Amino acid sequence: MRDATIWVDGFRGFTPQEYSVLGALLVAAEKVNITLCLDPGETCEPLKEIDLFHPTWETYDYLSNLAYELNVDIEPAIVLDGKDAPKRAPALCYLERELASRPPKAFLKRRKASNWWLQLIPGLRWKLSPWRF
Repeated sequence: MRDATIWVDGFRGFTPQEYSVLGALLVAAEKVNITLCLDPGETCEPLKEIDLFHPTWETYDYLSNLAYELNVDIEPAIVLDGKDAPKRAPALCYLERELASRPPKAFLKRRKASNWWLQLIPGLRWKLSPWRF
């Protein structure tokens, strides 16, 4: 475990037992990478409870405090700015832009194939299977 690099991805929160395991991993592993979906500016101050990403901010805050208590250094966050996202995943850009819009504008991107949903996650074909579809 000492030489291990661990990735924790796809969570917005953890149970008390999971936090306990993460704390043990922070101390034991070489490196622990945890991805959270937050705006970089949202890590500096608490979000309002009605904010969509408030639960994720609470997770960030708890993990930051846990690392501090365990005397584990926190590296600077890697921020994905998404500048090339419109070219790679127009459907995701639409969802991000229209998430809070009422009523949302229609997504007018024309489907080119029956598996149009593959555009939601670039590279999905390769990640799902090394074989051809």
